[in-house]
Amino acid sequence: GLAITADIDAQRIVALNIEDGKQKWIYPVGSRVDFSPAYYNGLCLFAAKDGWVHCLNSDTGKLAWKLLIPPLDRLIGGQDKLESQWPMVSDVLIIKGVGYVSAGLSFDHLGGVRVVAFKVDTGEIVWSQTYYDEKHTGYGPGPCANMLSAGNSSNGLVLLMDDISIEPLTGKILRRNSGLGGVLKTQMDDVLAGGNSLPRNG
Repeated sequence: GLAITADIDAQRIVALNIEDGKQKWIYPVGSRVDFSPAYYNGLCLFAAKDGWVHCLNSDTGKLAWKLLIPPLDRLIGGQDKLESQWPMVSDVLIIKGVGYVSAGLSFDHLGGVRVVAFKVDTGEIVWSQTYYDEKHTGYGPGPCANMLSAGNSSNGLVLLMDDISIEPLTGKILRRNSGLGGVLKTQMDDVLAGGNSLPRNG
C-alpha cells in the first residue's frame, strides 16, 4: 500500500500512501539518491552518493542497518553537495536474498571499482571484490562504476558489469564479453551513470 521514492534534491526517501497520496514517513539521507529504492520482504534498500547502502523498514521508515561500500568513508564535493570519493551510481540489485552494488570512478581510477555482495536481511558481507585494470580493455573507461545486472549463461546465472561476467557466489571474473551487446549495455550504463544531472566528472 505504499509508494516509496527518492526525493533527489531534498536528499531523502519518502513513502506515500497509494490510497490518498498522504505522506506516511520520511527518511533524511543527507546525500543524493539518484535511483529508486529496491523493495524486498518488507525492507527498502537504496544506494546513496555518500557511499552507504541504507536498509529501512518499509512500514516505519526506520533504519534497520547500513553498509559502507567504498574502501574508505571519504567525502568530496560533488553536485553542490558532499559525496563519496568512490560514488555509487546505481540501485541495489537483489537476487535470492543477496544484494549487489558497485562503487568507484572507473576500472583504472583510485584503485578501481569495488563490488560488494551482502545478505539483504542483515547487511552481512558475503564477498567483496575490487576490479582494477590499468589498461582496461572494455568499451572505454566510463565516468563511474557501471550498474550491475544479471543474466543467464551456459554456466547459469551471472552478474554483468561493463564488459565482464562475474560469478555471483564469489565475485570471480568469469570472462570478458565482446560484441555489440556489450557495447550497447555500456553506452546505456554511461547514460544512466549521470543520474538526473550532468556527471560532475564530465
